[in-house]
Amino acid sequence: MLTTGVAHTRDVDERRQDLLETLRRWRSERPWARRDPESLAISEVVGAGPIQVVLLSTYEARGVELSYRPTRSRPDAPASTPDPWSVSLEQPQRAPVGNEVKKALPGQLHQNCEVCFASGRETCPACQKRHDPSDRDLHQSCGRCRGTRRILCRTCAGSGGVLARAVAWSKIEQSEVVRVKDTHDLPVDVFLELQSTDHGGVLIHEQEADRIIDIRRTSSSYRDGGAEDPLRATVQALTRDPAVPSGARLIRQRLEVRQVAVFQVTLQNESTAWVYGEPPKVSPANAFRTLAGHAARVIPGLKN
Repeated sequence: MLTTGVAHTRDVDERRQDLLETLRRWRSERPWARRDPESLAISEVVGAGPIQVVLLSTYEARGVELSYRPTRSRPDAPASTPDPWSVSLEQPQRAPVGNEVKKALPGQLHQNCEVCFASGRETCPACQKRHDPSDRDLHQSCGRCRGTRRILCRTCAGSGGVLARAVAWSKIEQSEVVRVKDTHDLPVDVFLELQSTDHGGVLIHEQEADRIIDIRRTSSSYRDGGAEDPLRATVQALTRDPAVPSGARLIRQRLEVRQVAVFQVTLQNESTAWVYGEPPKVSPANAFRTLAGHAARVIPGLKN
């Protein structure tokens, strides 16, 4: 019993020191607006360890850019826009996110004008800006359309047809999806912040693959709850819908499971606050503010 009590005391002390170190980093951003952690009358620190599941998906997106010029007639059989995946576009091996490759396609495409739907006329932009669309006299006074509310299409010059030059493009992009588990009694704002933003924490599992289908257990120290494990269900839901646009090509994925440090802090006046994340945040936002920090709230443009 004595050994257990000593171990418990050590855990409490370590948790308190971890909290103070986190608050020191938080205060260092704006020391004039935030109270010194050493001055806080802390009566209890409870550690919560919500789990963040982060799925990073790197993918290749493709499309076709069209530039138009008018032609004299509408096409009898409008040419279709090329499929960008049928074009030879080579990305470098392990190309970084943001890398883009373009290729101009030969020839021109005779197409219907999409601005005016091949009618040759479009809505008068001057009349479109007028506040009362029912005021006939107001629109009849328009010097651009003389009350007709329609003008010659500026894209096809009234022919209803265009010639288009096509440029196919390929770009490496990345999506990030975050889910949080084991939230217990977290305040709503803390839950939503952890649900939407990666806050680091202690990495307890990671894996990479061209495509991740399920969580892979790599260590006996990491729990495996089998098919009914809620964490496994979360990972499977993420991999089924990884926020990759329809038609894109998935290149590789990285899965990270992290335990985020979250502290519930109770002061001697019985007020409660939550400290969490990296960089550290405090909820409610006005907790642990100095008098100058409270005053700064009413000064426009000054953050505290």
